[in-house]
Amino acid sequence: MQDATNRRFRHATMKDYPQMERIYAHARELMARNGNPTQWGNAFPKPQTVKEDIREHRAILLADTLGGKERILAQFALCPGLDPTYAKIEGAWLDNDSYVTIHRIASSGLVRHAARDCIEWCLKHYGNVRVDTHPNNKAMQHVLESCGFARCGLFQLIGMLCRQLLDRTPAVCGAERTGKPFECRISTGLCRKSAEQFVLIHSRPVLSHKKLFHDSICRREEKCVHRGINCG
Repeated sequence: MQDATNRRFRHATMKDYPQMERIYAHARELMARNGNPTQWGNAFPKPQTVKEDIREHRAILLADTLGGKERILAQFALCPGLDPTYAKIEGAWLDNDSYVTIHRIASSGLVRHAARDCIEWCLKHYGNVRVDTHPNNKAMQHVLESCGFARCGLFQLIGMLCRQLLDRTPAVCGAERTGKPFECRISTGLCRKSAEQFVLIHSRPVLSHKKLFHDSICRREEKCVHRGINCG
């Protein structure tokens, strides 16, 4: 049996779009089977969102090579700059420093821990990381908290979804410390009838802020591709 080689992160291109859509479809089916049918429903992320992620160089792929053919193991959108959906939350972030946000992360199911590898890559290369997830997405919450993220509050998309927010840093994120490193407790409260809860998650590994947005994603590239673009 051949072993996979040359595991790497790279920017997605439009040639990757059909496979990315298949991976998102797989993720939606997996969520539904695991008791989380509403986070992405039957149509999220929308095709135009995925294509925009590719055009704006936000879509990142974790890939390897097996039998001379490339495989996409996982994918996500890496979004620098202020995220407008995080402007007002119920709770508090760990800090107000510049950050990147992970959105629309999904694995193909070809290997184990691919999503975790994506998150850990982001933590290694960027000094401040935020992410949100649905309270029913227990698997993602476990992965994020095992990577050192802390829950920081809630936000609500009017008429749609309210997400729980997570962050990672030794500091307290406006909540009671649990005594465990990089963790704190929050009161999730209740959302309005038209909404569901999502978790806000934040991570801040020890890194020089001068390196924010200045690490090349593909080692073959020599310049930073991020342009400080917001994304939802």
